Amino acid sequence: MKKLLIILAAVLCLTACKKETDDTPQPVGDKSTVRFDFNPYQMEPMKGGTKNASLSTVCSRLDVYIIDTVAADTLRFHQERVTTPGFGSLTATLQTTKTYKLVAVGHNTDDTCTFNGGIVSFADDKVKQSLVSVVTFTPADSLNLHVVMQRIVGMFKLRIADPDEEFANVAKFQFTIDSAYNRWNVNTSHGSVLTSRVHTITGSNRGSDGYVTYNVYIIPDNLTDIRHVDITVSALDANDQPVETRQFPSVPVKAGYVTKYTGTFFITFDMSFLFEVGDWGELSDTSF
Repeated sequence: MKKLLIILAAVLCLTACKKETDDTPQPVGDKSTVRFDFNPYQMEPMKGGTKNASLSTVCSRLDVYIIDTVAADTLRFHQERVTTPGFGSLTATLQTTKTYKLVAVGHNTDDTCTFNGGIVSFADDKVKQSLVSVVTFTPADSLNLHVVMQRIVGMFKLRIADPDEEFANVAKFQFTIDSAYNRWNVNTSHGSVLTSRVHTITGSNRGSDGYVTYNVYIIPDNLTDIRHVDITVSALDANDQPVETRQFPSVPVKAGYVTKYTGTFFITFDMSFLFEVGDWGELSDTSF
């Protein structure tokens, strides 16, 4: 009985596959060509209702590892949206008698991710939009696998209502998360390597909604629980001196969810001070 493995994400065309003559996978002796389709599932939609979206609208890179569960041999496929035709679909010729483990990582970092010892890590430990899927399959069961990819990050969204003149001396925003994960363990579906993390965003473009918005991605403990983190946000000038700093204590973060903070960021006002010393006050008057 064939199993249908379902997972929503985008479509990636195997980098090693130079051309396809037929979209239907065909058995080759004891080997079969298996097709993988990747489409992300949004636990909480970021733009309205729950929907499936093309991976290319969510991520700029897709790294796939297909591991022989017995021999531990690994096939690696790395795709970049701007250079890979058919980004989002993948075909691979595999032994029909073997069982494989597929690890797929979609992300928006500047380089391919690293997968070692079950741990996914990103270049310079920078965390951006990231989705992961882990599937164990046998080609004999199905030659078409629809792979569901799930976000391993939550989003802290800061929406600033201040007028443009408040940003005149601001060159960048610096976000310091007191305790966040930099990596992901695919075997346990948990965050890995807990540390203080600093994320810097330059520029201050105002959106059509009237707000200047900054998005910071944070890896929580796991895929289901809420993690609370303290976030310090500093608006810095060109010399990295703070123009304004705000504290956001106990921010709730959950994989696939957005936590929005909307309001006025710049709250410090220029004031003048006059210092005077009054006469001695009388504490007590005791007769003797």
